[in-house]
Amino acid sequence: MSKTKKNHSTESDKSESEKAHNSYDALFKHFMSNPNNAMDFFDLFLAKEIWAKVNKQYMELCPESFVDNKLKHKHVDILYRTRFDNEDGYIYILSEEQTQPDKALPFRIMQYILRIIEMHKKQFKTDAFPIVYPLIFHVGKKEYPYSTDFFNGFGEHKALAKSILMNPFPVANVTGVTDEDLNAHPLAGTLSRVYQLANARDLIFKLKKLKPKFYYIDTHSGSDSVLSMLEFILSKTEKGDADTVVETVQHMVSEETKGKIMTLVQQLENRGILKGMQQGMRQGMHLKTSEIAKKLLMKKMPVELIAEATDLTIAEVEALRKELEPTKH
Repeated sequence: MSKTKKNHSTESDKSESEKAHNSYDALFKHFMSNPNNAMDFFDLFLAKEIWAKVNKQYMELCPESFVDNKLKHKHVDILYRTRFDNEDGYIYILSEEQTQPDKALPFRIMQYILRIIEMHKKQFKTDAFPIVYPLIFHVGKKEYPYSTDFFNGFGEHKALAKSILMNPFPVANVTGVTDEDLNAHPLAGTLSRVYQLANARDLIFKLKKLKPKFYYIDTHSGSDSVLSMLEFILSKTEKGDADTVVETVQHMVSEETKGKIMTLVQQLENRGILKGMQQGMRQGMHLKTSEIAKKLLMKKMPVELIAEATDLTIAEVEALRKELEPTKH
């Protein structure tokens, strides 16, 4: 019985809370939808140096709301489009009237600002970011108790976060990687070189120079890295050069990875990404695959793994295994 009363009380409290919010919501939206009211509100609450930059003759109420749906029962927002020193901008007011203020509000404000910028770029088909001035309108019984500094969310790393996010973002230019960088960082350096190969006229010549690096990647990072690089190179290669690229890379890697290259080539052909491989090249590749399979058999690798690595059937690998068995007299 008491449990029923408690649930009823909770639902009643929730209903009263929602009614209270709806009344705050209705008043705020109605009041701020009137430009004269909004102008006086801004004159009272906006920072004086910001308000001085606003074009008072141009103030347009925007219909959009940027509050997350799950928070609409806690927050209500108003957006005015204006100009700051003759540049497009917005004044964004978020009304916050919760009994328990939202400590994460600065994070949400930052999200809303980015949404406003995105809306502006799409609506006006511009690359320029508008100024968005945010203001939290707190109508609680006490002053807002939390910091509204977005960077305080980083805690003890606040200074580091500011140094990263308040400065131009760094760019790692592929074209800036030198031979010294390549030798010192064979993994990341080779990745940069592979991207440079995309539009190189002397692709094969430059690719051959990477032989020791490809072998290093194969043995230290794994065949998947080699295969992803090869797939990228083939996607940028002229059809007539694809077979040469494949053959070149095969001479750079381990026997096991050679077999996986054959599987990759077959997959690319099946997907229509790689076309025009010469018939003779295909036959030669099949012969090489058989030789690779034999070498792996001599190393006692399981038949199933060899079939998977070389794209041969288990029956074909078994046949090769029988060829390697000593002849009985």
